[in-house]
Amino acid sequence: MTLPLRQLIDLTVVRPLMQTFSTTSGMPMAIIDREGKVLATSGWQRLCTFFHRRVPLSVRRCIESDTDFTGFHQNGHPPASGDHFESRCRNGLVHIGFPIVIEGEHLATLFLSQFFYAPPDLGYFRRQAQELGLEEAPYLAAVHEVPVLDRTRVEESLGFFSGFAKLLEKLGTEHLRRLAANRQLEASEKKFRSIFEGALDSIVLMAPDGRLLEANSQTSLNLRYPREELLRLTKYDIHFPAEHPRIREYIEQVMRDGSAMIETVQQRRDGSLLPVEISGRRVDLLGEPAILCLSRDITLRKEAEQGLKRALNEAEGAREKINAILTSVPDGLVVTDLSDQVILINQVAERLLQPPLSPDSTRYFDHLLVEKGLREQIVASRETGEERGPFEWKVGTGNGGGFRIVQARSTPVRAASGRLTGTITLLRDITHEREIDQIKDDFISTAAHELRTPLATIMGFTELLLRPNQDAFSPEEHREFLRTIYEKSEVLAAIIQDLLDLSRIRAGHLITLQKSPEDLVPLVAKAVGAYREVSRKHLFTLDLPDAPVNLLLDAGKIGQVLENLLSNAVKFSPSGGTITISGHRTDGAFQLTIADEGIGMDPKQLARIFEKFYRADASTTAASGLGLGMSIVKHIVEAHGGRIWVESEPGRGTRTHFTLPLEEVPE
Repeated sequence: MTLPLRQLIDLTVVRPLMQTFSTTSGMPMAIIDREGKVLATSGWQRLCTFFHRRVPLSVRRCIESDTDFTGFHQNGHPPASGDHFESRCRNGLVHIGFPIVIEGEHLATLFLSQFFYAPPDLGYFRRQAQELGLEEAPYLAAVHEVPVLDRTRVEESLGFFSGFAKLLEKLGTEHLRRLAANRQLEASEKKFRSIFEGALDSIVLMAPDGRLLEANSQTSLNLRYPREELLRLTKYDIHFPAEHPRIREYIEQVMRDGSAMIETVQQRRDGSLLPVEISGRRVDLLGEPAILCLSRDITLRKEAEQGLKRALNEAEGAREKINAILTSVPDGLVVTDLSDQVILINQVAERLLQPPLSPDSTRYFDHLLVEKGLREQIVASRETGEERGPFEWKVGTGNGGGFRIVQARSTPVRAASGRLTGTITLLRDITHEREIDQIKDDFISTAAHELRTPLATIMGFTELLLRPNQDAFSPEEHREFLRTIYEKSEVLAAIIQDLLDLSRIRAGHLITLQKSPEDLVPLVAKAVGAYREVSRKHLFTLDLPDAPVNLLLDAGKIGQVLENLLSNAVKFSPSGGTITISGHRTDGAFQLTIADEGIGMDPKQLARIFEKFYRADASTTAASGLGLGMSIVKHIVEAHGGRIWVESEPGRGTRTHFTLPLEEVPE
């Protein structure tokens, strides 16, 4: 059932509109519900209000007339929006009804009523006055006050009344739907709150800066904080201090990648520690980014991991208990007996070893463990009674050529009496660790090469200058040797500076700026001028404002940015071409763009351009560099409050853009 019309429409707004229409048109109108209750009127005649609505018999006739339309059918169908009917009320006046239908239900009727099409039959009304027991003279005087309306004029106004009825329907329908939406929202909120508060895990909503915005009851229970006090804390307040750097990196990863997991240690209000596994996801909260974290107490899992080997030694026959523990550990485990049978293997090990085992597979490790080196390690551990490993090998992933690197360690298992009963082999997926090792190796190799090249030049020319026979070289050659030594020393200094900057960044220190008012145009021109002298194959084009671009900046650091970007433009356009340096003001900042016509980058290379140690071309013929420049450039630009981005296509060059805020420069 829908609500009554008076609860769906604000009649205090509707009444003035009706009154204005009746006053200007001279046409009385009213809104009456299905039970005959008058909800709103305008222009009603004294004949009805003073006489007909005060005598019981005529009141009953009024109600019967007003509710006629409730049972009205047009061509066999119930009343619908836009229908209308015309009749004489039981007390002798003309009335026309327009249904107000909301969500298919007729709730009320809009009436154009209390008028005549022709002068009234006074004889009829004399008889009615006598029937009703009314004094004839004042009653007939009221009859004469009722307006006589031309039928054509009435028909011309029907469109207005039909439209007004539809307007009321629309207002009521919209209000009804708002009520339904609010009920759904309330139900959804109750459902969410029920799930949120009923969860057995801790759920926290936090801002990107670590502030706690919301927390469920389980969070208060786990950390032993009252909820009000908990919401005054940050993510760092509820974690063990030694974990703060990892938490900071974790928040950055979630904001960057959209989701992430971490195992860490929280600190309760009483100082006790709680190991947890946190799953975080970036969410939108009223248009602002936030992080939803689900924290699971993994105390039992940690205890299980620590007690695994002890449980194997103490309870050789407790297979079910061991299996329960094995299913909780994240690494693969294979237990073999003295006859080389696999007596226990968890799902992680099956997944790492591949292919998956079928229920009827033979249990001898010759069939299950296809890697010969792994079998030899298990045998050696059993025969010597000592731990063996680690042994590493590659396992195909089965998804089109990829592989994982698996590491295995084998340890003998002994009964409580000390008797050897078999071996346990721990399998770990170390693919990611080896990738990191490879990155480190590549960096060390690159760094050694980059340092060795200028150092060899410095040593060579220094050796020439130290020879006893100094007259073998002219003064110009002496100066040229010293200039070369100085230039290569600058290369070494730049490499060392990059490494120092990287060290400070990784330690969590912000780049220190010494800002001063500077005109950016001469800084850019100076940096470009230096490259014009040393790179004759390239044409350098400047497109900068004629007027000064005065900014608050660290001239040395911005010079370092320009040096890196111009160096990249030159190195990665080995065939020469035009290098364009342009700048313009935009949205409260000054944007500088350095564009070359070089080899460009593909999307995969472009996505990693700001990673530390990443070089788009790591071959032996690639351009020199440690792969730190763009990472440091990004930190310098962001330290100034700007941003940097790169656009590139293979074979079509690269465009590097960065902005610096147009801060107010003091006089």
